Amino acid sequence: MLSLYRASQLAFRGENILDDTKSFSLKYLKEALERNETFTVWNDKQNVIEEIKYALENSWHASVPRLEAKRYCELYRTDYARIAKSVYQLPNVHSQNMLELAKLDFNIIQAIHQTEMKNATTWFRDSGLPQFTFARERPLEYFLIAAGTYEPQYAKCRFLFTKVACLQTVLDDMYDTYGTLDELKLFTDAVRRWDLSLTENLPDYMKLCYKIFYDIVHEVVFEAEKEQGRELLSFFRKRWEDYLLAYYEEAEWLAFHYVPSFEEYIKNGIISIGQRILLVNGILLMKGQILSQKALEQLDYPGRRVLTELNCIISRLADNIQTYKAEKTRGELASSVECYMKEHPGSTEEVAVNYMYSLLEPAVKELTWVFLKPNDTSDVDIPIPFQCKKMVMEETKVTMAIFKEGDGFSISKTKIKDYIKECLIEPLPL
Repeated sequence: MLSLYRASQLAFRGENILDDTKSFSLKYLKEALERNETFTVWNDKQNVIEEIKYALENSWHASVPRLEAKRYCELYRTDYARIAKSVYQLPNVHSQNMLELAKLDFNIIQAIHQTEMKNATTWFRDSGLPQFTFARERPLEYFLIAAGTYEPQYAKCRFLFTKVACLQTVLDDMYDTYGTLDELKLFTDAVRRWDLSLTENLPDYMKLCYKIFYDIVHEVVFEAEKEQGRELLSFFRKRWEDYLLAYYEEAEWLAFHYVPSFEEYIKNGIISIGQRILLVNGILLMKGQILSQKALEQLDYPGRRVLTELNCIISRLADNIQTYKAEKTRGELASSVECYMKEHPGSTEEVAVNYMYSLLEPAVKELTWVFLKPNDTSDVDIPIPFQCKKMVMEETKVTMAIFKEGDGFSISKTKIKDYIKECLIEPLPL
């Protein structure tokens, strides 16, 4: 039944029978735990109770991959297996050597990540970003997300992903809470001109921010062009311009106390959430993963429901579901929940949040399908490297895990600290 529940989470849109299966198996497992149906000695040996608890608390779409690997090692048993009503010892399946190898693999990769994490935090300390005291400092949280793509060969991808995410947080807080509208217009125009020498009209703090922004983006472009073997500056410039224009539009809404239509908000919000920038940075920096222009468009094409677009929709909805109350307290009137309630007078917050979930769940199913479906082999220029698709999927899963119980980006809550500690600090005992 546990395996059935896990499998049902990979349902695609329209697979209603799997939705029914998920509801049935979920109900069964919850009732089994409540009745303490832990069966026999077999279950004590296999830690089935803990497996069920973990599965119920962490859906496949909202989980941290390295934490899952660690849990499997902790719950894996090398002594017994059950087939029908009998208990067997299967040395080729439940192997002590296999368990030791898995633990070594986890600890070796964790040690690699620890070195990278140290480099990332050292860079952040010396980057100039801590000078912006109005901004949140979350380098460890962003490295945790980057480490969803855990393989050692993608170290550069993780490092620059973390850099860009830290930069985005400063920009987000500058546009949201610190900069005046006139200052933000000057900064946005300076980015569109893309010339470091044309920042004389910016206030001093924005001059520093622009210099850091310019250097990080050009570092990413240099490394991506080296990896992909083609010009990419124009591609990155367009993505960053769109991103900051979306921020500026939200700053105007805030300044003029304007609540947009729901459609207007979502159209802008899936850009301002910033996920597209992070994902294309990561994808184009993955060692050995070469994408043609057509393949890149299959992964990232604004307005088309491809992998990055679906990730942005999911991230924006998941973010708003958890943060709209805090944003309203700060005077930010534009959120998907508030915009929905404006368009549907008399509707409650609960109705609006349920509507967000009604959009979120189909988007998650669609992302699952786009991730798992085979590549189109009719055009040799289109194949998308699986590792690139996997990177988008894993980043989505960690992001959803962080937003599962609140906004883990704004306030580094206990759960997020636990993820960091378990994935990046505490090794498995051998």
